[in-house]
Amino acid sequence: MLAVLPLAGVAFRTSGELSEATVLPFQCPQECWECCASHNRNMFFHLGFGTSTVEFKCVLKNVSHLPRSHKCEEVVNRSHAPGAFKTYCEFNHGEDSNLPKDICYTKSKAAKWADWLWQKKGEIFGLANKNMYEMASIVGSIRKQAREEVRVLPLGQLSSIHPIDNPGAIEKTADRARAALAARDVLDRSPYTMTKAMTANYPGLKEFQSVTGFYAVKLAEGEYVTFEGNGRCVALLWAFPEGDELRHKLKIEVTEFIIDDDKEKAEIVRRIRALQKAMGSREFSSSMRPPSLDEDVVATWAEGAKEELKELMVAAAAAERGGKL
Repeated sequence: MLAVLPLAGVAFRTSGELSEATVLPFQCPQECWECCASHNRNMFFHLGFGTSTVEFKCVLKNVSHLPRSHKCEEVVNRSHAPGAFKTYCEFNHGEDSNLPKDICYTKSKAAKWADWLWQKKGEIFGLANKNMYEMASIVGSIRKQAREEVRVLPLGQLSSIHPIDNPGAIEKTADRARAALAARDVLDRSPYTMTKAMTANYPGLKEFQSVTGFYAVKLAEGEYVTFEGNGRCVALLWAFPEGDELRHKLKIEVTEFIIDDDKEKAEIVRRIRALQKAMGSREFSSSMRPPSLDEDVVATWAEGAKEELKELMVAAAAAERGGKL
């Protein structure tokens, strides 16, 4: 029997390919609230029929964090659960047992947030949980209200929505920065643009590979903030700091989320700026970078990064108070 044609953009694997691999039990990725069976989908009927042996559905805990252990599609809203997000992911070769159940049962919003906040304790920010909640809320609002447009933006116009001040995240970001430096001969040539296709096809930039790419929203003329691809954005800024000609020559392919309603856009910008102030994002972007990208130097610097950021935030607050006197 001929296999049902998959949706455009979804890689196709036959059950025969799976049977040739070592059989491994499927485990739902930790980034998912729950994994469930996917209907066979094709280009004619999105809902499809039957149960797929190629992909499964993942109900995401965090809209910005796709499963790292599987190849997944772009994130979409769950049609029957406003504010919830899902993605479809391919089974890995050999995952042929313990397959997901047929139905996804949605957790209550309170239960989801409690679980998410518990897992995020001590990660990434080291700041109040209310900041993490607000960031997730902002991202959800952007996704609901905005239209998407692929654009090419100068690296110097991008900054991260949140600081990278956790030691593990810092070391990962430095790894990416070293990869970018090593790939300078590829990046420093016309048209001076890092595209999603380039990172997918050039082995030296595999650290920058991502299903989603860079997601950004405009704050002001010549000023954009990333809400997906934050670590990758910071890595490029570390690799090519001020004074390096590539900082201003290099452009990045991003998906810009554009909010056409002026009132809604102004509110999103206000919330992002307030969040960045609370988290020290602007102080981080403007003043924090390892003394060098040497692994030992980065590891030492990372241990004191949180304290350094706090000191910068205190100094910025004092300067702001002084300016109002």
